[in-house]
Amino acid sequence: MAKTNKAVNAGVHGASGLEFQKHCALYVLFDRYSALKEKNYFICLEHHEDFIFCYKDDKDLVISIDAFQAKKASTPWGMEAELFELIHKITSVGLDLISDEIPKSEQYNHSLAFVTNNSISLTNGKKKPDAKSATINESNNHVVFSSLDVSIRDKIIEELRTRQLSLQTQIDELQNFSLMHFDLPKTTASQKDTLVGLFDRIFGSKIINHRAAVETLLALFRDAENFINQGNIAKLMDEKKRVSSATINLALQIINSQQKAFDLWRSKEDEISEAIVISVMDRENFKLQFNNSFDLFKDLKQTEHRNIYSFVLSMKAEIATHVSHVKCVEALYESFKKSKTSKLNPLDIKAAIFAAYIEVKDQP
Repeated sequence: MAKTNKAVNAGVHGASGLEFQKHCALYVLFDRYSALKEKNYFICLEHHEDFIFCYKDDKDLVISIDAFQAKKASTPWGMEAELFELIHKITSVGLDLISDEIPKSEQYNHSLAFVTNNSISLTNGKKKPDAKSATINESNNHVVFSSLDVSIRDKIIEELRTRQLSLQTQIDELQNFSLMHFDLPKTTASQKDTLVGLFDRIFGSKIINHRAAVETLLALFRDAENFINQGNIAKLMDEKKRVSSATINLALQIINSQQKAFDLWRSKEDEISEAIVISVMDRENFKLQFNNSFDLFKDLKQTEHRNIYSFVLSMKAEIATHVSHVKCVEALYESFKKSKTSKLNPLDIKAAIFAAYIEVKDQP
């Protein structure tokens, strides 16, 4: 039975002040990208937890889930009420994940993590020589609960029970719990700068416009985040709350193709305009239309654009014979006019052919 919880994402009702969570989700994506890029996964924002990564097998069954609670902090964390409340909440999420009705494999497991951009200091509350402590910070950025000194673990469990925060089933979930420090600055703008730097480190010249890619991925997260859970019930089966690995890969492909098109247009604007007859007055509209075409190629409802893309793809062998981008685009347009018809106006046809050429020419 799905559990109603008004604390789980109610879409726009909980959308303010959540940029840090989205930045942390991107931080995890970039940090794990080498392992993730060949996997089938999806990411949810404000759905059960601040964000989750859900991994699926080749039978579409959930293998594992990593759930993250992310809180920005201006001061260090210590053995205080707020930290215990957060641990209570995330162990409760562990139970929710188990009861979620999404089909799971027999090997299913999950992890629970509290993430922050400040240090966390844990102690057993005793005086020397029995005092024990642990600090999670830049140099020790991931500590699993089970690896803590037993006296610190016992102290945390004692605090949870004294405050009547957690049932034994939640205490048991501590075996899946860890604390993490992400090296993200305090301000939103600085956090984005850090993410752009991480993206550059991973993708380098494979993606041309790193900042645009980061903004595009954040926009995908906002779309999923702002969809309202029906009845305030979080269900992982709800595909509208997901950002899938396929969607992420496609977004990266599109942003790279768009940038290549803009670069070629900037360097060859007059030559391309002369070759396929784009007036000075129409050039801004042409630029807008070829930019839109990259998304329209992927939309199953956009038959005209998809037909143009299929035509250009069918001409790949001819594309390979040209030594000039301009002459190739001109030849594709002339060939299309002679052999095909379209309901699009001439400028949109030219823009779609140009965009399709940019996508097709680099395909193996």
